[in-house]
Amino acid sequence: MNLGLVSLLLLIAAIIIGFVRNCNVGILCTAFAMILGIIYGVNVKDILAGFSSSLFIQMVGITYLFAIINGNGTLELLARKMVGLVGKKKHLIPFVMYILGFLICAVGPGAIPSLAIVPVIAIPVAVSAGVNPIMTAIIGDLGVMSGRMSPLTPEAAVVRELMEEQGMKGNTIPIMIGMIITALVVMVLVYIYYKGWKISETGMVQEEKLPKFNAKQWLSILGLLVLAVGALFFSWNVGLTGFMVGSILLVLGCGDEKKAIAAIPWNVILMVLGVGILMNVISLSGGIDIMVAGLEKIMGHRTASMIMAIAAGIMSFFSSGLGVVFPTLIPTASGLATGLGVNAVELVTVIVIGGTVSGFTPISTTGALIMAGVAQQEALSFNKNVYDCSYYSYDQMTKEEKESILLPVCYEKAVVKDKKASVVFTYANGDTYTGFNSAEIQNAGGSKLYTSQLGSSTMALSGDFVTSDGQKHISNEDLMKKTDYCLVYADYPVTVFGEHDIAYVSPNVTVLASNCAQITGNDGGYIIFK
Repeated sequence: MNLGLVSLLLLIAAIIIGFVRNCNVGILCTAFAMILGIIYGVNVKDILAGFSSSLFIQMVGITYLFAIINGNGTLELLARKMVGLVGKKKHLIPFVMYILGFLICAVGPGAIPSLAIVPVIAIPVAVSAGVNPIMTAIIGDLGVMSGRMSPLTPEAAVVRELMEEQGMKGNTIPIMIGMIITALVVMVLVYIYYKGWKISETGMVQEEKLPKFNAKQWLSILGLLVLAVGALFFSWNVGLTGFMVGSILLVLGCGDEKKAIAAIPWNVILMVLGVGILMNVISLSGGIDIMVAGLEKIMGHRTASMIMAIAAGIMSFFSSGLGVVFPTLIPTASGLATGLGVNAVELVTVIVIGGTVSGFTPISTTGALIMAGVAQQEALSFNKNVYDCSYYSYDQMTKEEKESILLPVCYEKAVVKDKKASVVFTYANGDTYTGFNSAEIQNAGGSKLYTSQLGSSTMALSGDFVTSDGQKHISNEDLMKKTDYCLVYADYPVTVFGEHDIAYVSPNVTVLASNCAQITGNDGGYIIFK
């Protein structure tokens, strides 16, 4: 069988196996390229020629830099300060999130980290303001989509190299303009669908006292400016500049090298480069010509863009747009443009748009991140006060309760840090999350969670207390003298995680680890952290 056809079939097989078995498609492609080399006698040099060292440098360099900047809190604080500029103008929040998403993505990190950052900021802000959190998160990620083809991003580096390999000018600005226009159209539709003009009157923008940028964060911002100016005005290599700025920041104590290296999305990088290795074999063996000939049969001059966009979208449902869709379809753009008489850049643009927009579905990365952010959120912090809180399991409710209760939520865990207990909940849906705010929590009768520093506690301790190993008893009087200890009380079954080790517990508490214990039953229990 023809090598080009076999290599194409193996690419399809890699995509299917990767989806079904949740394997890295790039590694599978590399393995298949080696198999082809053994069977068909493909030279190792030809196989390795598909590994792009320049692309590797660009992707690793830029993600390395932003792992450092993100790790020291610069990006999140910068984003929150931007949101704070809105003040009480709640109707502007979705549009601020769009701008925020665009800027966070466009300055260099690309869509991969930005898609994780934006919903984390957008959802809590939307909930507190009475704005639909799903709508706000989608609009924020549409901003990310708009900035994806900025010349500074790793995605732009991939597309630029793929275009240059076909003799096209590696300019991603026209593609970015196409992405912005598409995103704005989708944003209008999203705003209309979710009735964005209707804002809950119960929502209230909570003024958040944000800290000032520290010295490390100011240096990180300066590093961002150096990257942007160097790449845009002096044509500095983005990857090498990322390594340079990142190294300087590390020397100045602005980040942790081990954490930065660990935060680099190696799986995505391996996927992109691995697919490139197999695609090189496909290209050398005439597989690209077979793909172009096949596509020409089902499309014409007027339908080419539409069909390519749909094909990219469908492929993106099952595989990575950056790692699989772009390296697979973009190499066909030049041949199709010549054969059908269409613009090659236009085809590349619709491939990128189609492979990106489909990511907003719940089964794709962007949609899944948004739904996860809406479904789970660290909602409240309790300190030195007793709040009445109701925790409901939606599945256990009667029909009447489901219709009448405002807060169908499921309690997950509590985390004690800095003598405060943060409670994590799971919500039935986005609308439930929207209605779940502190005012309603305080008025909802039910179970109690109490956190305080020993010695200042207003709650009278009762019962016996033992050390975490259950061997030694201590009196209430002696216990109250340990004023640097933190007390947690709950009268419902709960697992509590602490920042420090556990010193004492009441008898009905089961110690699971040095800093983790479980209160069982509804009689109440105490956990004392060092």
